[in-house]
Amino acid sequence: MKKQSLSNLMRRAWAMFRSNMYVSFSEALKSAWAHLKLTLALKAGTVSFRFRKLNGEIRTATGTAITADNYDRKGGKVSEKPSLIRYFDLDRNAPRSFNVYQLVA
Repeated sequence: MKKQSLSNLMRRAWAMFRSNMYVSFSEALKSAWAHLKLTLALKAGTVSFRFRKLNGEIRTATGTAITADNYDRKGGKVSEKPSLIRYFDLDRNAPRSFNVYQLVA
């Protein structure tokens, strides 16, 4: 793993901890690791994963990273939230996102 990835990992964990999403830094760090592993897998190719929707339903998704090839975004600049995972859903053929704390292992 590159040193830059580890730096981003710690930066993301501290941002999640400071925003009071987690009670302990350990939980924030576990969540940041899950975020990093999933985003690296999405960039590498197609990945199947599960997450809990806001209504409590568990959804299995198949997706890949959002690129210029599969999605032409309309609108202004998107703000980067430390806990948000963005992906291109291959089942629905549309961009989707969810918070990392909704990820089901």
